Amino acid sequence: MEYKFRNNANIGTWCSLLLPLCLFPFMMKFGSGIYILLFNICLCTLLVPTIQEHKINNRSWLGENGYIVMLSLPPSLFIWHFFSYNLLLTYALCLFGILYYSHIIKNLLVKCPGSFTYGEAQVVSQGVMLFTLYSIVTLLSKVAESYNFSLIEAVPESVICLQILVLGCILLVHTLCLIPSLRQGTHFVFCCITFSGLMMSAWYVTLKKNVFIWMWLYCLNDKKRVFLILFWLLSTFSSVTFVVWINWKPNYKASTVVRKCFHFIICIVYIPGILYDVDLLRLASGIALTAFIVLEMFRILNVPIIGSAIQSAFEVFLDEKDSGILILTNIYLLVGCSCPIWLTGYISDVKGMIFLVQKNVCVNFILAYVYP
Repeated sequence: MEYKFRNNANIGTWCSLLLPLCLFPFMMKFGSGIYILLFNICLCTLLVPTIQEHKINNRSWLGENGYIVMLSLPPSLFIWHFFSYNLLLTYALCLFGILYYSHIIKNLLVKCPGSFTYGEAQVVSQGVMLFTLYSIVTLLSKVAESYNFSLIEAVPESVICLQILVLGCILLVHTLCLIPSLRQGTHFVFCCITFSGLMMSAWYVTLKKNVFIWMWLYCLNDKKRVFLILFWLLSTFSSVTFVVWINWKPNYKASTVVRKCFHFIICIVYIPGILYDVDLLRLASGIALTAFIVLEMFRILNVPIIGSAIQSAFEVFLDEKDSGILILTNIYLLVGCSCPIWLTGYISDVKGMIFLVQKNVCVNFILAYVYP
């Protein structure tokens, strides 16, 4: 099958190594079952393109799914033998992870032509798959102690709350892709309300409390936290005002330097959060990611009033990287700055995260002036 990749970009298959390389040092440092599980599954996904190509060229009787069933055996047996985890559960997680990755990457390239290079589609698919697996293992560990992986018991409530939120958003997107009739009118509203109810139930089961009361107490837990939230609200308001001001200019097309202003804004948002409250920043960045995904979904589905407003607001800032169906620049920026927090989680190095955020912003400003 021929895929249409993003214009004027290398295929970038080397990108598929990024997440395994990020997971490797944590696997070695903590010797954690969960990191070893995710690392091995991520390595197995590197063979999926070969399996898909082999299926197309040879039409083997075994089929793509048959090869994936066999591919899931070595990592699950390895983890079962050396870490004594439940073999059936470990194999089910490995099989689900690889099958889910294969499903995501094919659908991204087929249904979103021109939005990704192959390497970008691989990284996005790996990221979604790893997050989904980690969330499933965390939630299983909360309801059944026999399935507990090391480091899972240390997961704070804010991370569990965030996992349910983003996981619910991912499931909503999958549901709308599988059932097109749910994308219109009252069906769409009913679908969103249903998923909201499911997430509320999941929050209550895992947190043992009302999520709104928990969120209120969490935000008011510390004076610094209140000031941070107010500062972030002010930054958000400034960003929205900037977008509205740019859109009011007739026939204006934002330059690279203007677009890099958002890099500066995200820098002044992230550094105070890293210095004073990483846990709050992690939760806020996950909520922001969910909001971006929902807004992009509204834009693609052209939800009345909201969809057209989002489309007109984004059009001014588009460049060659947004030549496909999806507009992903804002999501990539948020994910790029949040990855040090999400990957290292609650065992992270604050100085290292500040350096990564500062480096990201400085490099982008330099490139903006060198290559306007």
